[in-house]
Amino acid sequence: MEMTAHREGSGTETALRTRNALLAGQKRVLELIAAGAPVDDTLTELMRFIEAQEDGLRCGILIVSEDGAHFRRGSGPNLPEAYHQALDGVPITPPYLGSCAEAAHTGLPVFVADIAADITYSPQWRELVMGCGLHACCSLPVRAADGTVLAAFAIYYSCPRDLHPADPELMEIATHLAGIALERARWETKLREREALLEADLAATRQLQT
Repeated sequence: MEMTAHREGSGTETALRTRNALLAGQKRVLELIAAGAPVDDTLTELMRFIEAQEDGLRCGILIVSEDGAHFRRGSGPNLPEAYHQALDGVPITPPYLGSCAEAAHTGLPVFVADIAADITYSPQWRELVMGCGLHACCSLPVRAADGTVLAAFAIYYSCPRDLHPADPELMEIATHLAGIALERARWETKLREREALLEADLAATRQLQT
């Protein structure tokens, strides 16, 4: 009876530590967003936080272009440069190069339990990710507050695995925080563009008055 109580207590303590780690990680990312940190720094912190939850995880974010047709280079601190270069500029429309393109285009999560055995996507994608030591993937759409898909968040695993059910809370944390960071970055970019236009208009007005 005492041994059973000890095991239950240990399980409760482990769950509490996990919960505290999740809260602390979210807090760090939100603090970076609130402080106006560069979006690359914020996304890097977010992905390292997600990766720390389980051995063998690697994360990447592919950002959807303004026209909604292509990926542009995102972030992935523990993914090789070849990965980023190969996926920069690829279309997200059918036929899908890989699972992230489908997730970004359809707005639905895509799970690939064994990349080597999957023939849904292009051989180039399979060769690329397997060459990086990645063998299973959760590809998740990242949305703005209005529902627009801003990016695809990829959670890769070092070996094939059953991804159903994947950790829904971790996926929700990853996509929610990424959405906040990316939406803020887009808003700041548009604000800077408007300020630059206003300054140009003011300069032109002053010249006309001289």
